[in-house]
Amino acid sequence: MSNPCKNGIVLIGFMGAGKSTVAAELGHSCRLPVIDLDQEIERRSGRTIPEIFEHSGEEAFRQSETEALRGLLDQAPLILATGGGVTGRAENWPLLRRLGRVVYLRVSWETVLLRIGSGQGRPLARDRVRLQALFEQRLPLYEEADLVIDGEGGTPASIARDILRKLYWEKA
Repeated sequence: MSNPCKNGIVLIGFMGAGKSTVAAELGHSCRLPVIDLDQEIERRSGRTIPEIFEHSGEEAFRQSETEALRGLLDQAPLILATGGGVTGRAENWPLLRRLGRVVYLRVSWETVLLRIGSGQGRPLARDRVRLQALFEQRLPLYEEADLVIDGEGGTPASIARDILRKLYWEKA
């Protein structure tokens, strides 16, 4: 048993999984700063995520994502809500693990559709066929997390409590 907050917590999962809302709950419980990786990228670049995608492309966005992760290393421990595609670059995994215990918030495809609605403000959500293919492609990457949590079964507060409880009882 150990303090589940001590080394920080990194939330991964598909868009609409609830990473940002659960991160806010974890930050409150752990008394750690909460960083939303997409917001950090926007802050660093001075552009919105849709603007980065439109003007520079997805690869430039992914590079910005990796650079933002590197930039957060000196701010740990923290609670980090990542973007859904952060696990797609192999070089991001060691950075994610240095930032904390990696927790996958697992939700179904149906839940993703309900939660993202029209996908406004989410560049990759415009094409539902492509979006579902991305969802299926990313699932095995998400499963590489240190802990997998059901992201559908409750409120953000109850999901955060579940994460902390499971991390607390993990073997150190």
